[in-house]
Amino acid sequence: MNAAVVEGMCTVDTGALTRAADLLTSARRLLLVGNGGSAFVAQAAVLRSVSIGCPADAPADAVTQQITARLLGLGPEGVCVPIGSSGASAWTDYFWPALVLQRTDLVLQIGVRSFLFAEDENWGAVMADSGLACLPIFALYLLLQRQVLDAFVRSGLR
Repeated sequence: MNAAVVEGMCTVDTGALTRAADLLTSARRLLLVGNGGSAFVAQAAVLRSVSIGCPADAPADAVTQQITARLLGLGPEGVCVPIGSSGASAWTDYFWPALVLQRTDLVLQIGVRSFLFAEDENWGAVMADSGLACLPIFALYLLLQRQVLDAFVRSGLR
């Protein structure tokens, strides 16, 4: 295995990740919370959850989310899952990586953001760091490009 992959795997708090996975797999009910552009993702997650037999709700607005959480009384068998997929969400950008990783200085989003807290905002460094962060995903796409395109063709999307 590549040394960088091994080092990256060592930073994951497997205990926290296992506990989160156990909570989700043993949940009898899910409350999925997504606002703005993330509400659609929460609705799609409800569809998947219900299709595998786990009751789930995804209220559309914050007030209904709070009322649903209180009225359902999720208890030990229910799990509330915040979903952030629409950009700069404090949950997905900072909290989740900091929760899963043992060392928060390795959280990429915090590193990129640190360039903006300097005396003079260094947008060149932010763009360079963000570009470098996209390289592994781009390399993975290049490796799997044929399979991705074949999947689109098989599904009828062209």
